[in-house]
Amino acid sequence: TPGRWLAATLLLLAPGLALAASGRPAVVGVPLDFIFFALVLLGVAMFHHHTLAVALGGAAVITLYQLLVTGFKAGAGLAEEQVRFVAADLATWTSDDSYDLVTASFLQSPVALPRVEILKRVAQQIAPGGRLLVVAHAAMPPWARAPHHHHDFVSPADEVAALGLDGWTTEIAEVRTREATGPDGQQAVLEDTVVLLRR
Repeated sequence: TPGRWLAATLLLLAPGLALAASGRPAVVGVPLDFIFFALVLLGVAMFHHHTLAVALGGAAVITLYQLLVTGFKAGAGLAEEQVRFVAADLATWTSDDSYDLVTASFLQSPVALPRVEILKRVAQQIAPGGRLLVVAHAAMPPWARAPHHHHDFVSPADEVAALGLDGWTTEIAEVRTREATGPDGQQAVLEDTVVLLRR
């Protein structure tokens, strides 16, 4: 539940304070507030029916950490070699790097896009034990005008089959729902295909 998730995150403050007291407010070179933020994002993804509660709870934890430990002072953040932003054509982009997690969120387009080939290629760059997370629209929102939206909605089973990643473990392959507000204030429950594969 979100309450348990928040309690677990609060428990993480104790070692965080200890690390800060020792002059090392980071784990493996990653600042603790980055880790807390990542945990909040994970909580929002896992408890998508309680997004507001998880987000507010996470904001409280991060704010408390900043007040008690850093005083909201700007730090160096991640080192330059730890972060790289790339603008590229995914149809042709390649990299020699390996990754523990690759996410593709709503990688759908009304124009030609070699989506499956892109996902297969980046999957080969995931390290053993790493994961590929693919989230896609499972159905058109009720307020969408057909000519302006993508029509090929993939089921979880079809997504796994299309990727054809032999030897990978399927950890999640399901349709999840979320509440959303349309451009004119309409309320609706949308469906998303969620697939999580582990190499």
